[in-house]
Amino acid sequence: MFELPALLRFHGPAFASAVSAAGDALQASMRAIEQNQIELDELCFHLYDVSDGDRQALTTDAAVTLESPIPTNSDDDLAAGDEENSPAAVDLAPYGLAASLVSWMVGVAVGRFDVRLAIGKRLCTDATGPFAPVPVCPPGILTSESGLPVKVPPADYPVDVSPILVTDPGHSLDITARIREVFEVIFGDEADQWWGGVGFALGARDGEVSGWLAKSLFAHHLEIYHVPRSRQAPILWPMGTRSGSYLVWLYAHHASVDSLFRMLNDLVVPKLLAEERKLTQLRQEAGVDATASQRKAIDAQEHFVTELRELREQLEMLAPLWVPDLNDGIVVVLSPLWSLFAHNRPWSKELKKHWVKLAQGQYDWTQIAMHLWPERVISKCANDRSLAIAHRLEGVFWVADPASEDKWNRREVPTTPVDELVAQRHSPAVDAALERMVEW
Repeated sequence: MFELPALLRFHGPAFASAVSAAGDALQASMRAIEQNQIELDELCFHLYDVSDGDRQALTTDAAVTLESPIPTNSDDDLAAGDEENSPAAVDLAPYGLAASLVSWMVGVAVGRFDVRLAIGKRLCTDATGPFAPVPVCPPGILTSESGLPVKVPPADYPVDVSPILVTDPGHSLDITARIREVFEVIFGDEADQWWGGVGFALGARDGEVSGWLAKSLFAHHLEIYHVPRSRQAPILWPMGTRSGSYLVWLYAHHASVDSLFRMLNDLVVPKLLAEERKLTQLRQEAGVDATASQRKAIDAQEHFVTELRELREQLEMLAPLWVPDLNDGIVVVLSPLWSLFAHNRPWSKELKKHWVKLAQGQYDWTQIAMHLWPERVISKCANDRSLAIAHRLEGVFWVADPASEDKWNRREVPTTPVDELVAQRHSPAVDAALERMVEW
């Protein structure tokens, strides 16, 4: 039962000692397993009188040694659904321990997990028996006193929570600053030591966590919320510029029809204006005889401003289209936004694949399909009762057969005209956005 990451269950040892001990334990366990396997093989070969040639062939084909790399989930693996790649394989390695800790802290910052579990202000749930009632929400979730999930934490909650964070140093919603705040609440005077230790474990030469948050957090998150050969359902959505130089993180369970508008008006537009002013200032300072370093800075700033303008245009186009309903499935919910994930090409490609299927009518049972193409979906409801049920139109197009409880008949005349149903759901803004998407 998950409530806290493994490193927060250590008491006493410093981070370096904890991860070192965990790493040593992992290696020792793997060596013991390998040695046991060798001894078992020898006993079986002797018992069945296996020849030397057959032994060599069998051991070559089945050899698994410590020199073999521990599998990890690359972006390509995620797209392919390789079930042999599992986050559990590296959970006890220093990197895995550190990544799990920081990932959990991001969950705290967006309001998913309860930081009070880590500081003794809320007790961990006792293990439940096999016949105990199913809990109303997963353990460790931020809840009210009644045990129900909340969007707004209590007034005395020890950290600030926001369902939208941004990769933007100095901003009040900067994801790195928010994670650093969680470190300070949990570790107090030892926050600097833990921050540096975690940063080094994540591969940062300077001990900073910010680089990992910007470049690797989402890949790690996809590993966790990935069921091999089944589904991918990340609940943290980083949308931003093509290069990933600017990302806005949205927590899925707080997403709404207003989320993209908020991202556009509250974050991207002000950021673009600030960066355009910075570009103007750089050009003015350089003048006509700019040095090489000044030209380099201007080129970099021009590229950043261009990416932000592209992001603004994308959000202006997509905001009217997006109606997030998690019951549709996360890949379908995010599929219209595939271009906002260009910084992670495999994931963007996966979303675009589902967008094509959505546009072709393969997901017309979803609420977003009804929002985008009401004419097509409503006409199908008249001939497909399951679709009518999904869109709460069963009574409009279908009637129970009085002679059979299990049989339904199509109404000759709908209770509400189809044209009226379509008009109620039709949006010129959506039509215009869809036309722009074709041109994008």
